[in-house]
Amino acid sequence: MTSTARQAAFEAFQTAADTGSEIWGDEVYADLAEPDAEYPFLLIWRIGGGQDNNKPGKRSAELLMGTAVVSDQQAHVVVGSQRLTALFDDQGRLGDNTVSGTDDWHIHTITQELPIYSAAKANTKTIWQEGHQFRLVMQEK
Repeated sequence: MTSTARQAAFEAFQTAADTGSEIWGDEVYADLAEPDAEYPFLLIWRIGGGQDNNKPGKRSAELLMGTAVVSDQQAHVVVGSQRLTALFDDQGRLGDNTVSGTDDWHIHTITQELPIYSAAKANTKTIWQEGHQFRLVMQEK
């Protein structure tokens, strides 16, 4: 049973992204990748937001989630970023409804916001990250 909006958001994103048919295959990680993760992989993390406990009744939440494809090949992150838009933008119960929540939480809307991009040297390789920030509006079932 998922108890928090944060856990539900991770679960919903991982379920939607971990089909095995995307450029990142089944390499989907929450917060931190495994040390031996193979490129490309998808990284999902919470940027901000949280539960709104000021309203009576069921808990609601507005979360900001980061998603990025990480690879040592720039072409992977460009294609992966486009796939993230296709998978998550305008989703939720009030959107296209492909990603609508978990057993405990409804995801009403998922909206793509800011781009995420970075490049860094690791040993002799350049490692790129490209993705998006997504805003999720959620309510406990």
